[in-house]
Amino acid sequence: MSDEYLNFYLYRITVHPSGQLDLFGRIADIDRRDLLRMAIESEPASSPTEEYRWFLSKASAVDKDGYYQRLGRAAKVVITDMDSAGRFYDREDTTVLNTHVFIDVHFQVCAIGYKSQITSSVRALGNSLAAAFNHTDVAKLYGAEFEVAPLKEPGSFLNKLRSAYRVTNLSVTTRRPNPWDAPKFYRSVAESLEDMGGREAEIKWKGEMVPSATMETAVSEAAATGRDAQATIKDGPKSKAVRHAMSDEHISLGQRIDNAIENGRTILGIARMVYQNVKSGGASLKQVKAAAEQEHIIVKVGRGNDER
Repeated sequence: MSDEYLNFYLYRITVHPSGQLDLFGRIADIDRRDLLRMAIESEPASSPTEEYRWFLSKASAVDKDGYYQRLGRAAKVVITDMDSAGRFYDREDTTVLNTHVFIDVHFQVCAIGYKSQITSSVRALGNSLAAAFNHTDVAKLYGAEFEVAPLKEPGSFLNKLRSAYRVTNLSVTTRRPNPWDAPKFYRSVAESLEDMGGREAEIKWKGEMVPSATMETAVSEAAATGRDAQATIKDGPKSKAVRHAMSDEHISLGQRIDNAIENGRTILGIARMVYQNVKSGGASLKQVKAAAEQEHIIVKVGRGNDER
């Protein structure tokens, strides 16, 4: 295997009913983590579009809950060639590009190696993986829909809220249920949303001061599922109230790949730590970075190329 250095962006995979029933029951009867594992272990899938065909390779086990796959993109291109008489002509050909994917089924977290030749944005890379999963036999049989959203780093936004004189409004978005480790209130809202056939809802808190425990939990949960959060804060008793939003600061792991299975164990170990840190409000990011450096992995936070 070739030796290459990649930034692996971290994502949360969620599984939802697509609205179709299978022959044996509803998707609600099956643990979503089991559906994810089944989809990973199923026959390789491809997702055709007008321009590209996204496909997944056969999976290899990395550890008890971890898997390694390759996500590829096949695209038709027109190449100008020359015949034996020296005349130019165009012919159609297919180019195939691929990257590494490491998936943890327990936390439903994955790391995808970013290559600009494959896709132009971090979010689009996750959508491509979701498209491939949505064309597996498992998705069709159980009426399941996979979504892959980039994790967000909540620390900067939460620090603004923690240091504010007053937080009078807070809103977060939530989507259909899936994360087994979501707080009870969020699970109930998401389950109601699913029962009504909705896809996304906004939860709002208003008052003289939003409780700190509510802020910590709401923002961390939104970041852990790639959702949005906004708050209205005042920095002093006479200050004007200002609206702030949690930024799209994505998290990546810089790692050199020379042995996918061995590298995958290390990458998934750090990815699990990062995820648990996001769930706890991002307070231990420095410790996570230090632990990652011991494994020769660089944890970065930022928007695309603007990373720190």
